[in-house]
Amino acid sequence: VLHFSSSYHTRSPPPRHRPPHVAASSSVPQRTDRTRITAPPAAPWRGEAVAVVLLAALHIIYPFLQKTLDKNINALISFSSGIALGYVFLYMLPKLSDFTMLTIQQSPAGSWEFINYRTYFFVLIGLVIYFVIDLISKDENKENEKFKLINFTAFCLYSILLGNILANIPRPGISPIVLATIILGFHFFGINHHLFHWNQQLFMRQLRWWLALSLIVGWIFSILTQLPKEILIATTAFLSGAIIANVMFEELAWHRPTLRPFLTGVIAIIAIVAVMRSIPKIIY
Repeated sequence: VLHFSSSYHTRSPPPRHRPPHVAASSSVPQRTDRTRITAPPAAPWRGEAVAVVLLAALHIIYPFLQKTLDKNINALISFSSGIALGYVFLYMLPKLSDFTMLTIQQSPAGSWEFINYRTYFFVLIGLVIYFVIDLISKDENKENEKFKLINFTAFCLYSILLGNILANIPRPGISPIVLATIILGFHFFGINHHLFHWNQQLFMRQLRWWLALSLIVGWIFSILTQLPKEILIATTAFLSGAIIANVMFEELAWHRPTLRPFLTGVIAIIAIVAVMRSIPKIIY
């Protein structure tokens, strides 16, 4: 045992006296991570409303964009595909992973393990459904009224689910809304391009208007209803699979992708997601 001389001793600070009405330290909230508890911003729907209107307008004015950007269309499709895939793998799927980890922690002993990973089941369902829709919308079936209606309905549902994303951004301020609008705007460009070439006449007469309306309806429904967390996660999972299918089997497969724009899109989404994840979440 080493004994130090008194010159090396430091005086301990006097103990702080807790007022009698203050409970033990366990009742005092402590910051255990970097996530701040933030009050919801005032009227957050206003920024979202502007974003929804702009994105809906992209559906409506796409024929004009097609003519204006025709020379660079393949590069833009490749860039938007990189953006969309990066968004799924860097933002949407990690959200599902967080939910799955929480589910596993809260599951009772002896529960069926498959149920704990149910979110990925919905990812698979979304991917399979939109892959099948891609198969039945090929050239040999595009004049078939039944297949036309299936494709029409599927992409209106797709637009509704994307509207739900804008209504459930878990981070405060205008920056996440702007970034989400940019991501979805590029993705809409790729989807519109595919649908325009799938059936140009139908797209010009009806589909672009229904896509715009579906986006608005999806957003309004989401801000007016308080859906359970389980349903929100399930729709996010389904949409993740649908986006992967639409990018891989429609946007990239139906057109001539170019490597440099695609990689540029991937790099861009890495930067965007890094910025989004630096913004603290809202905790209700």
